[in-house]
Amino acid sequence: SPSVPMYVVRAMTRLLSRVTKLGWLQCDVHRNILADLNKFYDSSVEHYIMGLQIKYDLVEEMDVPAQTRKEYVLKRHFLASGLLNIFKTSLETLQKLQTQMIPDSRRASALMDAALQLSIRCLSYDFMGQSNEESESFFLPVPMQWKAEMKDPSLVDLLFRVYYENRPPQSSRALELLMLFISVPRFSLDGPAAGSRVFNGIKDIFRGGVGLDERENHQTVCKLLGAYRDLDLVGRSKKASEYKEWLSLAANFTIASLKSVETPTNSLHYLMLFWWRLSTQGKGPSTGSSLLARIVAMHQTNNDDSESQEKSSQSIIEEFIP
Repeated sequence: SPSVPMYVVRAMTRLLSRVTKLGWLQCDVHRNILADLNKFYDSSVEHYIMGLQIKYDLVEEMDVPAQTRKEYVLKRHFLASGLLNIFKTSLETLQKLQTQMIPDSRRASALMDAALQLSIRCLSYDFMGQSNEESESFFLPVPMQWKAEMKDPSLVDLLFRVYYENRPPQSSRALELLMLFISVPRFSLDGPAAGSRVFNGIKDIFRGGVGLDERENHQTVCKLLGAYRDLDLVGRSKKASEYKEWLSLAANFTIASLKSVETPTNSLHYLMLFWWRLSTQGKGPSTGSSLLARIVAMHQTNNDDSESQEKSSQSIIEEFIP
């Protein structure tokens, strides 16, 4: 019951997830829990949230690193038979929240947060069955069936809308989910419309600066850039003027981050990774002299001169995109 204290609810959902895991390979009753949870979604908002939390705990329980062959088989079986349906439920919930109004903003926010966390957890699953440790390679080897769910341009628009209409943690989680999307190999090639929306959406954030004064949002934008492998591919499919504007805005964002004493070291790491990767992909004359090194040098040389900084930035970008 939603009236039960939250710490009791969380303990019970974890216990249910553990029992489900232990019986998953032996009995249909345990595997049918996903269908049984659909009843929660037709009840109250509190029940809906609880249903998503149960699924979150189940994914957590199933994603414990396998120590034996049986545990490995269990993880693979859950990935093949249950995880994609859970992921779809989380995305459908986000879409419903955009069309079905919930009068109580607090409950609506809690439901959105639960759906975002579940989506992120599904995409953080150990798809390769090797390690559950966080990686900075930004390479997400999702199964082929998942890609159809992720290249929908309306879903990209939805995540940017969530970012603009909410504050952290919902706004930063929307960008984190988007970061996982673009970490899928060939995301922009397999879904060019979605890839274009990502390009334009990030540019709009840079241009307007909306939400960047929030620490969590700023950190996630830095991480999003660090994961953006396809930028040069998408940028060069646009007009040269559009790509130059995008890079100019990104350079200004980078330099502002370098100047700020509040920018965490790991955020700067993601920004440096972004410019380093871009310098290795470029085809212009500036590729040989690292784009990354020149951005950093520009910051050091023009630390207090914003006009000179902008001119230097434009000069670098003009060389990168002849």
